[in-house]
Amino acid sequence: AAVTIAANNVTLEGFEINGAGIAAVWLNTGVTGAEVRANKITSASGVTAVTTQGQQSNNTFRNNEFVGVGSSQIVYVNGTPSLGAPEASDNVDFFLNTFMGTILPGGIAMGNEATNANFESNIVASTISSTYAHLEFWNDDAVVDRNNFNGASTETKVRNSDTGPLDAD
Repeated sequence: AAVTIAANNVTLEGFEINGAGIAAVWLNTGVTGAEVRANKITSASGVTAVTTQGQQSNNTFRNNEFVGVGSSQIVYVNGTPSLGAPEASDNVDFFLNTFMGTILPGGIAMGNEATNANFESNIVASTISSTYAHLEFWNDDAVVDRNNFNGASTETKVRNSDTGPLDAD
């Protein structure tokens, strides 16, 4: 990755980060208390702008621009569904971000496997189209509120891959 966060309580602010390798920004397993804000984070072709490993907790992404370049996912937060129970992530939140650029057919702008995740007041630009969904959450305790899909053409804006109802306004 172009930037790897490997320590707790790190703030990454005010950068323009272009993708290298698997992601532009990578959070190692077990990172807690990270604040990623006011950055423009662009994926390399075909990979993610941001990827986290498991055991994330209390991390916040605020006021960023996430740009996909032919990505299957622009941002992805890993947890139990992909990595198994010991890798659970909790409270990985997104506020006031913009998701733009391009994703592959069947891709998503953002996938979040963390429990107690918040996705509030974000913008998904009209350039993002998918045959699958714009956002995918893997736990029904996520809160998805006051987001703008900006005329995006995908029929399914938010997909809940858990069995219960999702709090989405």
